[in-house]
Amino acid sequence: MTKILAQCGIELATCGGGGRLLTEDEMVLVTLELYSRGAYSPSYGDERQAMPGIEILDEQEDTEKRRKLVREADRRSELGMGGAEAAGALTVKEREMEAVARHGMNKDEAVFAVEAPLEAQTFLWSEKYRPRKPRYFNRVHTGFEWNKYNQTHYDMDNPPPKIVQGYRFNVGF
Repeated sequence: MTKILAQCGIELATCGGGGRLLTEDEMVLVTLELYSRGAYSPSYGDERQAMPGIEILDEQEDTEKRRKLVREADRRSELGMGGAEAAGALTVKEREMEAVARHGMNKDEAVFAVEAPLEAQTFLWSEKYRPRKPRYFNRVHTGFEWNKYNQTHYDMDNPPPKIVQGYRFNVGF
């Protein structure tokens, strides 16, 4: 580091074991010198030294594979083939997720009756960590609200209508 500072014309006085801080202009000079030396670019490594489990892709093979998948998807859309998703049937993963969701449900929880169908999405490996809406289980916590009206008109044998817990809407005009 001292060599780089000397090449940039910056002298640090080391009196008492300490040094001075660089000014903003000096910091810009040092940063540009480090950048020009290529210290910020990764170096190529040997394929044999890669960590186990890392898949090494050939650029040409990957490009050809992606083109083939795009052509196949275009051909299917032209023919009108959608498979089980187009017919409205649940896929295996959706059935498993629904079974997991129903597993822990109590009698005070309800399932949404109407769900808007979403098209199946395919994600690239680079989009794996992109922020997106979480997948949800179609259940809500319901219960009774014991306000003054419900206390006077209902009891535990004849309970008031269930409401979705945790939601209050105050609409002001």
